[in-house]
Amino acid sequence: MLAGNALGRDIRVANVSAEIEGFLARTGATPTKLGLAAVNDGHLVANLRKGHSITLKTADKVRAYMARQERWHESRQGGILPVSNVMHEG
Repeated sequence: MLAGNALGRDIRVANVSAEIEGFLARTGATPTKLGLAAVNDGHLVANLRKGHSITLKTADKVRAYMARQERWHESRQGGILPVSNVMHEG
């Protein structure tokens, strides 16, 4: 059972590497700045590219950071407005 859990973990970490590469391509962010902003590790992307692994907790933090950045970018481009800018009827 442990081997199955390890395999699932490896697949999820490989997926986050692909997600990071896509994020970098879409946003023009640098690998160093992404790592520093997401998890205070400027070598994160370089290490992933070398085949190093990360914890699921780190992967979750990186995904959350990328999602926040993409939502912010969409709001700046006239897409989805941040909740604080939405008028609620009372």
